[in-house]
Amino acid sequence: MAETHTPKKIHHGCLIGAFDLFNAWHEMTLQIVGNQCEHLDILITDANSDTVWSGDIRAEMIAATHYVEHAGLVSATGVTPDVDVFFACKDQDLSAINLPANIPVVLLDVSMTESEASRLLKTRIESGAWSHYPEEKQCSGKIIQEHELASRVSEWKQNSLQIVTTNGSFDLLHPGHVRYLQEARSHGNLLIIMVNDDASIRDRKGNQRPVFLQRERMEALSMLRCVDWVVPFHGDNPLYMIDRIAPAVHVKGGSFEPERIAREKQLVESKGGKLITLELIGEFSSSHLIQNVRAMSKI
Repeated sequence: MAETHTPKKIHHGCLIGAFDLFNAWHEMTLQIVGNQCEHLDILITDANSDTVWSGDIRAEMIAATHYVEHAGLVSATGVTPDVDVFFACKDQDLSAINLPANIPVVLLDVSMTESEASRLLKTRIESGAWSHYPEEKQCSGKIIQEHELASRVSEWKQNSLQIVTTNGSFDLLHPGHVRYLQEARSHGNLLIIMVNDDASIRDRKGNQRPVFLQRERMEALSMLRCVDWVVPFHGDNPLYMIDRIAPAVHVKGGSFEPERIAREKQLVESKGGKLITLELIGEFSSSHLIQNVRAMSKI
């Protein structure tokens, strides 16, 4: 029988990009490059007139994802000297980055470049129209469906895992989301995010929302290191999902209405769990971010 050989992974890779406004290109390239490297750093290019987020925020967001061990700005950190391979998008301008001449650069040949993905995202935000996004990224193994919950929950509880749940739209991921989810995860062993469907968001926030479809929002959330499982739910109320999961801890953000929290608190406590509310961390919100992008497009 002929031997099969698994391709040897690159020991230390470094992916270069702007990483502004977490989008499908970031998910896709992190999976492609991350699966080739044992260790992956991110080198973030400096801000320009089209950049929405500051360098520190972009570094915080991308460092919270799978695969990434370190993220830093070109201007602040320079180039990591022990990198084996640099990766960059085929349209990336590398002229302003003083890359060592002895380290190879691999240009990623993907269906959509980072700048194209960024333009499409901003088109969605400005017009409310859904545009085609690349499909190369794999469907995350962290995403489960409602019908799978019963057997999964039973297994987790048999293993004495303390389940934490939270729910929301999570449209256009930002640092407020990430910090909230990291704090939520600290209250147990396993974090499940229940994600609103598109229709319920349109009913609540208007026809130009959500910016991302439910599938895309779930895939983005699954890229975060602090998230264990992501499950969709229908409608605006997660009570039926809470009833099925019976979490040890259910976490809510400070923006939810007290009456709604009261119903969820009563249900969670009737199942032997507790409800925790977390204060909003920072001045971030998807709505404010959308307003900022629309304002920049008019300049």
